[in-house]
Amino acid sequence: MYIRRERQCSAISFLNSINCSNISDELQGEYIDEPVRSWLNGHLQELESSIKSGKVVDNDRYYACTPQNLNSYFSLAKKVLETTPPSLIFGADETGLDPRVKKKYVVPNSIKEFLVKDHDKIPHFSAMLCNNCIGQALPPFVIIPELQNCPPEIKQYLITGQIWAVSSNSGWETRNTFLIWTINFINYVSNYRLQLDEEIRNNEALLILDGHNSRENPLAIYLLKKFHINVLILPSHTSHLLQMFDVVLARKFKKRFSNKFSQELTNQSLLNNRSIASAVRQCVISSLVEAWSETCTVEDCLTAAKVTSTFPFDPNVVLSNTFVHVLTEEENEVMRKKRKNNRLNINSKIITELDFL
Repeated sequence: MYIRRERQCSAISFLNSINCSNISDELQGEYIDEPVRSWLNGHLQELESSIKSGKVVDNDRYYACTPQNLNSYFSLAKKVLETTPPSLIFGADETGLDPRVKKKYVVPNSIKEFLVKDHDKIPHFSAMLCNNCIGQALPPFVIIPELQNCPPEIKQYLITGQIWAVSSNSGWETRNTFLIWTINFINYVSNYRLQLDEEIRNNEALLILDGHNSRENPLAIYLLKKFHINVLILPSHTSHLLQMFDVVLARKFKKRFSNKFSQELTNQSLLNNRSIASAVRQCVISSLVEAWSETCTVEDCLTAAKVTSTFPFDPNVVLSNTFVHVLTEEENEVMRKKRKNNRLNINSKIITELDFL
């Protein structure tokens, strides 16, 4: 339509320039038909092209996914990714768990509008999920907002070791909750090493994280270093290329979690618990444990490790991704003008090697 409109405007402009006003007026009032598919297909065939939907990527990720940034990261990561056995390479990522309670009512046909007072807002949950390259799934680390005491519906999962849990004001990871997760992680890895072959069990392990500011906990880094666990921080805004959970596991996990939560939250579960909040917590934890167990399979973890170049180490796999591109000169100029902040930058670093921390 745009092309046809441009042609019509050009024609009218030409006709006016040669004083053909009658024909120009006639063309001005002519209706432009929408191009039919056969017309489009004819031009597509001639151009050896096809129509496809473009992937939308936010600005930060667009500017971060350059060969220069990724090659710089791989140059640093090479020494730990190539020397660490895949059974000792772990990736961890935080994801939001946002349950929704949907209730329906039997309403007489004569009632056209039906208003219901909203329940108290269901609290936000998040979970730190961790796995290694060969399908070893660690217990989910659940962060629940504003709890002073552990509710009974959560305690049963803690006692059996199915989850780790903590509470924070926001329900998101903080430096303090990251320290608690780190202690649990070190304990898990220390026991897990005993299951490995004697030739590799004492090798240094590797933990791959994004650069969230909760990682800036000197005590957590000190403990990880003492227990021979290197910590590699990804470049900012590249987890969709380099983080195993984000690239392969997240989509399957969230779909399974949503389906299971919808099935779990029944009228019976609401009746069996002390409150709606208690029932929601019960269903969230149950759905989380089941969904994570089903998602973190050997096959999917090996795929995630491969496509992120985590194992085997092959930067060309990531560099050939459609997200990776060279910035134009104008885009480089935009990046140079971006305001720099004075915060500590831990991205693209092995932070256990930063002695000042």
